[in-house]
Amino acid sequence: MIKRGILFIIILGYGVFSFAQTDIQEIVREIVSNNLSIQTLAIESQMKILDNKSDLIPDDPEIVGAYLWGSPSFVGNKTALNANQRFKFPSYYGKKRKSNILAGDLYGKELELEINHVIFESLDILIDLTSSSAKKSLLTDRLSRLQQIYELAIQKFEAGETNRIEVEKAGLLVDTYQQDLLLINSEEKIIHRRLISLNSDQALAIQEPEYSDFLDLLYSVSQENALSHNPAVEVAEMNTRLAEVDIELAKTSRLPDILMGYTSEAINGEKLGGVAMGFSIPLWGKPNQIKKAKLKKELFDQRLVLTNQILQNDWDNSDEMARQSKEIKENLEESLRSLKSQELLEKSWKLGEISLLDYLKELPFYYGVEDRVVEAEKQYFKALLNRNKYHLKGIVKGKK
Repeated sequence: MIKRGILFIIILGYGVFSFAQTDIQEIVREIVSNNLSIQTLAIESQMKILDNKSDLIPDDPEIVGAYLWGSPSFVGNKTALNANQRFKFPSYYGKKRKSNILAGDLYGKELELEINHVIFESLDILIDLTSSSAKKSLLTDRLSRLQQIYELAIQKFEAGETNRIEVEKAGLLVDTYQQDLLLINSEEKIIHRRLISLNSDQALAIQEPEYSDFLDLLYSVSQENALSHNPAVEVAEMNTRLAEVDIELAKTSRLPDILMGYTSEAINGEKLGGVAMGFSIPLWGKPNQIKKAKLKKELFDQRLVLTNQILQNDWDNSDEMARQSKEIKENLEESLRSLKSQELLEKSWKLGEISLLDYLKELPFYYGVEDRVVEAEKQYFKALLNRNKYHLKGIVKGKK
């Protein structure tokens, strides 16, 4: 079992992944440039802009030609040509242009929000990877320590200073931590695949990140700026403004369409030609368009209020979680540094003051505290990321 355990640690020492020296910002920039969600939304935005522009173009003109045979024949034959064009009432085009401009700005802000979301997901996964790396480091150290304890237990057994049950207990614990280490490696593979998926399944060269790398990126955002300069709020506000313009646009449905055309007729060598003008009568279904536009405005007004409430609560919760997690981490770390109970426990066993079974029984308690430190640190950076989740686009630009 000793040789098997040593070989296991050596294999793990080389790592599951080959991590290149790549900066976190470079990883995020590459993901943003390759992400299919961003690319798809950008194409959809262009399509919407083109659709909106097409509404400013009048319908195609209609040209109709006719040839009529006279009966009786002395009446003669008649030819006719009609060309007609339909236009919206002039005020429609001005309001539609205003609506298109606001819509274009909205599509741009939605794209910015999607970029911010992809950056958030990338950093969230990288924090998971950092936490997994910290867990693996702890498990590797524990396994190395337990390997030494196990070897020493065998020596004591051979010298008659301990019994077989204690030796087998130590060996079982070594096997348990080996399996835990295998599980951590599997988790790292899954985390790595999640990151590659964001990068459109293109390979990424990733350096094992450290939490200190995130502190430079997750700059502090005040509660006021979190709401007043929040792209999610800006999208909600732009939807509200666009809904106001759409009400004015819907009111143009009460106005008639204008018809203009040219008519030419010829019979028995005589010709007539002239212009034709007319207008439509807006009777059917037009009032419903205005009601629908007003309901849309009311809907987006409510969504704006709801968005502000959600973001306010989200910021408060994240700020509280960040503060509490940091405090827990620092308190536990201080306790571990000051007590040094693991060293005393191991020394007591080596001196024969406690049995190996007692030592192995107490050891997981201290390991549990270390695990809580790792989890608290992960929760701290997750909360810090969530508090800044709508202010991450500057990472791609290399700004704070």
